[in-house]
Amino acid sequence: MTTSTGAATGTGPGGGAGSITLTGTAVTAGPLTTTGGSNGSGGAVALTSTAGATTLTTVTTSGGTALAGTAGRPAGSLTLASADTLTATTLTASGSNGNGADQPGGAGGALSITSTGGNVRVGTISAIGGHALAGNADGGNGGSVSLDAGGATPTITHQTMTTTGGNRIGGGTAGTGGDISVADASLLSAATTIAAGGGSAGAGTGGHVTFGNTVDSSGANRTLTVNTNGITTFTGAVGETFALTSLATDAPGSVRVGGNVTTTGVQTYNDPLTLLAHSTMTGTTPTFGSTLTGGGFDLTLNFSGTTGINGAAFTGINQFVSGNGGTTSLTGAFTTTGAQTFGDAVTLAGGTTLTSSGNHDITFHSTVNGARTLAVNTTGTTTFGGSVGTTTALTSLTTDSGGTTALNGGAVTTSGNQTYNDAVTMNQFTTVTSTGGAITFAEHATNILAGAGLTVDAPTLSLTSGKTVATTGNGPIRFLTNSFHPNGANIDAGTGTFTLSPTTLTNTIEFGDVNTARGTTVYYGSLFGSLTAGSFTIGRPTHSGNIFVTGVAAAPSSIQIVNGGTGSVTFENAPYAGGNQSLGVTGGTGGITIGQSLTLGTGTLRLTTTGAISQTAGTLIAETAGVSAASGITLAQPLNDVATLAAQTAAGDLTFTNNNGFTIGTVTATADGFHPALTGVSAGGAITLQGGGAVAQTHRIHGSSLRLLGSGPFTLTDHTNEVTAFSANTTDHVQYTDASDVILGGSNIPGHFDLTTNGAITQGGALTVTGRTTLAAGSGDITLTQAGNNFSRVDVTSANHVALRDSDALVLGASTVNGTLNVTTNGALTQSGASTVRGAATLATGSYDITLIEAGNDFTSISITGGNHVSLRDTNALRLATSTTSGNLDADAGSVTIGGALTSSGGNLTLTGTNSVTQLAHLSVTGAHTVTVTAPSGPLAMAPTATTSSDTGAIAYAAGADITLGSLRTGAGVTVISSGGSVLSAAGSGMNITAGANSSLQALNGVVGTQVAPITVHVSAGTLGIHATAARFGISAFLNGTVFPGQALTMLNVPPGLVCFNACRFGTIPSFNVASAIPWYMRHASNPLWYSVLSTYLPEDVVEGTRMDVFMDEDHVAREIPPCTPTGACAPEATVLTPPSGTEDASAY
Repeated sequence: MTTSTGAATGTGPGGGAGSITLTGTAVTAGPLTTTGGSNGSGGAVALTSTAGATTLTTVTTSGGTALAGTAGRPAGSLTLASADTLTATTLTASGSNGNGADQPGGAGGALSITSTGGNVRVGTISAIGGHALAGNADGGNGGSVSLDAGGATPTITHQTMTTTGGNRIGGGTAGTGGDISVADASLLSAATTIAAGGGSAGAGTGGHVTFGNTVDSSGANRTLTVNTNGITTFTGAVGETFALTSLATDAPGSVRVGGNVTTTGVQTYNDPLTLLAHSTMTGTTPTFGSTLTGGGFDLTLNFSGTTGINGAAFTGINQFVSGNGGTTSLTGAFTTTGAQTFGDAVTLAGGTTLTSSGNHDITFHSTVNGARTLAVNTTGTTTFGGSVGTTTALTSLTTDSGGTTALNGGAVTTSGNQTYNDAVTMNQFTTVTSTGGAITFAEHATNILAGAGLTVDAPTLSLTSGKTVATTGNGPIRFLTNSFHPNGANIDAGTGTFTLSPTTLTNTIEFGDVNTARGTTVYYGSLFGSLTAGSFTIGRPTHSGNIFVTGVAAAPSSIQIVNGGTGSVTFENAPYAGGNQSLGVTGGTGGITIGQSLTLGTGTLRLTTTGAISQTAGTLIAETAGVSAASGITLAQPLNDVATLAAQTAAGDLTFTNNNGFTIGTVTATADGFHPALTGVSAGGAITLQGGGAVAQTHRIHGSSLRLLGSGPFTLTDHTNEVTAFSANTTDHVQYTDASDVILGGSNIPGHFDLTTNGAITQGGALTVTGRTTLAAGSGDITLTQAGNNFSRVDVTSANHVALRDSDALVLGASTVNGTLNVTTNGALTQSGASTVRGAATLATGSYDITLIEAGNDFTSISITGGNHVSLRDTNALRLATSTTSGNLDADAGSVTIGGALTSSGGNLTLTGTNSVTQLAHLSVTGAHTVTVTAPSGPLAMAPTATTSSDTGAIAYAAGADITLGSLRTGAGVTVISSGGSVLSAAGSGMNITAGANSSLQALNGVVGTQVAPITVHVSAGTLGIHATAARFGISAFLNGTVFPGQALTMLNVPPGLVCFNACRFGTIPSFNVASAIPWYMRHASNPLWYSVLSTYLPEDVVEGTRMDVFMDEDHVAREIPPCTPTGACAPEATVLTPPSGTEDASAY
């Protein structure tokens, strides 16, 4: 049966409404009203469909209006039951207000809406208790609401429901709110408010609101507000299928959540919240206005806004998670039995302590900020996945002992202390900073990412004995602190760097075994349990305070000391012992002062400063030293021991002293950038190098000057070396090569000295070289003319012009000079190797000998400006320029040109030109010293003006070809022999022979004089022998002059032609049939009369069978006239031509 009705009103007696009961297989009704009349109670409504749906619009069962002086009237109950779906739009069952003094309000009616086989859909439901309005009276109690659907997946769609109690008045009691129960899945079809609070704003007992299953929006996101001071229970998930817009519960009362809560907006829990199951709350911003009791369940807060947690109000939670990209604001002590995970950024709103009582992990996946304290207590792992305090520094951070703290966000910053009582790990480059407190690592601290470093920056840093601060894969460790307490802890950076520096950059640093407690001092002890690092750095580039190293008995690792500002670095108090580990020192403009020994064994010493470097005491011992300064380097202690040196100073001088030998090499740059790569030795000023052993180089030297001291030997032969001045005072050999000009300063070299330049070599001080000196100037000049020079031997392997001066004897070694050579000595000049001089050579030895007789000599020109005995040898042509000796001068060359006067004041001149001799100037000897000029294989030619003279010494000229005479003068004999040519007179030469003893002119393959150019002779004593083997125009010899006394002109052979003396006057002489010596007399037209004797030798083979007419000019007389009587009438004195002895029978007259 189907029951259907239109609008219906139940009417009862006395103003009370009657009840309405409808039953059918399906029920459909319009508005139903059982509201009481005046002063009447509402009637009950009961509708039941036994098989079909129940469809209603409005149902009202409220109490009627109370009459004056009467209590409010109760509403009737409303019972709706359906075997299928049940639909109603508005359901109202409210009590009415009391009317008058002391009149209570009426109670709301009970509503039961049930479907056993379908869903329930209702609109607004009201079951409100009436109010007391005057006097002392109670408020009416709210009615209860029960919604229950049936079917396989029953749902209840509803809107706002109100079951609040009525307000009291005076001393009355507020009405109790009615309970609301939604038994099945709840669907909100509109913005919904559930109100079940006690009357008078919760003074009355609140009704309980229970959602027995899930709660979701329907049709659109809906808001849900639950206001009751009773218990609100969400048994199932809220908004999980179709999220609510927002959820709010009021206070007082409590709320219980048995599942997840999802909103698109805020969630506000103003009353205490209890979890009935694990819960995930998702939305924008939550508000927890009271406590949250976890009941041992897990809680996840996924809000995109700010999640505020007062730890003191959150209890009983097992595991806690926050996230969804928002911010979690923490304050107070927050304890869970399980893990805590903060997936979003955390802000500390107050002092916060996080505890996992079950020793589970506490994890911050994002940043943590806030100027508050934070303590994390768990024996599990505490993980900071984001940076801590980088936006707003924490006041302090403390972790308890027994667990592990993972600093995985790269940075932790606090304004106060950081105390890590458990082991600490990091997984990236990490900086831990306290701007005003202490940082303490009570356990191990390890960066586990290979190559990643750790920086700790705090006024005070404390480590713990036996514990280790370490990185993995050689990551760097850096401590920036004004007060460091290693307490015997270990540092392990592998081969990475370890840095220790003050947070206050102007502080003075003391590092070492001695704490002097000087003012503004930061003291760093050098004693660690162990220290493993590629290098240990004290200070940093921005540090400007002074640094003092007060002694290190055993350096724990390689150490870097860094001051990059205006400060200085000083080693004092006690030695620094580095084992075989390196030491690097970077100084500011205050420079670096070494006042104690630095012992590094096979380690490397690097000193770099923008100031100067000085060594006042102690020794430097290192395999390699790389030294760089801006304004000078002085490392001059005598016991320094460095194997390889590389040094540079932009300005100022560089001085280095080494007890043993060393090599000038290179030092690589350091990866930290503190020390540049250094190559060789360079200085803006003078360089002084002193070595107690062999000094060599693989890289250049560059400076204004270079001075070498010590034993050496020094082998500095890099062709890129460049200094302006060079000097050496050593005890062994010195080899130096320069790319430009060099000025030699005062030097004393007992060993060899080899100098090679690409420019001029000059000097500003005297040189003493005991060993060999080898000079090579390329195309440059060599000018070593200091009076105090004392060379043993000089080899010039290349040069343009060369000038040498020696205060003692000098040996010229094998030499090549492309220009002139000027050598002045105060001792003998000899040679040990051949010399090639392409320009003029000028030699001066004072009273000492010159002996240059190496077979390979090749001079161009030699001038002797002073010397005793001189011996010269040249394999090619030699020009002898003006020369003066006090002893013998002996020159032997391929050919000789006498281009200037040669004078010996006390010795002989012996000149040999194998191929030729050309005499253009004078030869002069004194006393009985001789002159011998020989050209064995070629001609010997004198210029017309050339003369050769000796006081009483013999003069001998010999040649393998023609000899052309200038003038030979001596008080002794003259011998001229041409073995392969003639003896001739240079045209215009004048007197060719002036002799005072037996002389001879011999042309072994030619003539002696010619008719055109006769030989002019004056032999004052002895004979003049003539040897001629050829004839020119019938004449074998033609001479002019005098030979006296008589019978002194002697033929040494039978020539093929005439021999004429002064003239040849010949005609037909029939009577001549044998060789004859015919004197002829010529009278001169003079007063008194003078006669000349003309003698002609006619060899037998010429006159035999020949008629000769002898004629004379008009002043002649017959040949029969006897010789002049007296002989003084003859002009000049009579000379007799004598035929060869034993060769021919000649008549003499």
